[in-house]
Amino acid sequence: MEKILALYGQDSAYMNRLNAFLRSRSGIPFQVYSFQDPEKLRQFSKRKDIDILLSSGEESTGKLNGVNAKDWLFLSESELLPEEKRKSAIYKYQSGDSILRELMGHYGDSSDYLSGGLGRNCELYMVFSPIGRCGKTSFALSLACTLGKTREALYITLEESSWLTELMNRSYRGTLTEALYYFKEGTLDAMKLRSLCYESEGLRYIPPVRNPEDVAAIEKKDMVAFLEALKTRSGYDAIIVDTDSVISRFGGLFPAFKKIFIPVREDQAGRKKIASFEAFLRNADYQDVDKRFVKLSPPVPNEKRGALPSLDMLSSPPFSDFADAVIRNYISVQAETGANLKQDKN
Repeated sequence: MEKILALYGQDSAYMNRLNAFLRSRSGIPFQVYSFQDPEKLRQFSKRKDIDILLSSGEESTGKLNGVNAKDWLFLSESELLPEEKRKSAIYKYQSGDSILRELMGHYGDSSDYLSGGLGRNCELYMVFSPIGRCGKTSFALSLACTLGKTREALYITLEESSWLTELMNRSYRGTLTEALYYFKEGTLDAMKLRSLCYESEGLRYIPPVRNPEDVAAIEKKDMVAFLEALKTRSGYDAIIVDTDSVISRFGGLFPAFKKIFIPVREDQAGRKKIASFEAFLRNADYQDVDKRFVKLSPPVPNEKRGALPSLDMLSSPPFSDFADAVIRNYISVQAETGANLKQDKN
């Protein structure tokens, strides 16, 4: 049965662009119709069942009395909305793909749109290090940005407190907190997952958790199952998972990953921590250490007055060159001749 999405707004240029964008996307479960005349929309709603009406703002409510729609969403000009209005509003000034993702998240449909990538051979890659201030997160972001130039790559962080939030400097309706909640409730499907994914300067990511306890409270077996859900339902080719440096928390997740990239720091303290980490791997009886674990010495951003590295910096040389060498050696080829915890010199 045909599903109908009706658009209404007085800004003809904006609505025409949105209408053209939505119509250009194959596989969405809607027929899209656009209106600027309230009366024409009213008459249309008497002939057709409108599943979702997306209007330009709450101020249009009075003009649209008598319009029949199963669900009504608003295009908001502000990202900062009261909690009670967030479920019925979509931020207007974002990419068409982001608007569509939010629409699909509201719709909650299990159609093939945005799940066309399901069934891909998605692989999980962890960036972990027992050493602090070694460029771990910078490398993870650079790897996700660089890999995203040639394939569908997603970045998530399991850090309790991530500087990605400060780097992006924006608010989100959905984060990893919501993804974990949907998973625990058994309702995490492809549509909801994609509605939680954002994009900025080539980086596709799910925003970090809102509260450190949202990660800390997840048991190992549940986190493994959650990662498997991401792998099978997200539609991405690769997922880069950034972590904190707590071995006891993340060591149990290692078998779920194709590769674990370990940024190191070549000083006495760093060498001692790596030696302790290698002893942990031996004691934990990881049989495929030679194939799975890769030590790296990535470039580290210069820290000037506490400034964070920008995504533009991390997706440009020398960071992108290093990430590209890692991709060629350990991701694209997936060579079985592992690194034996030897430092990558590329």
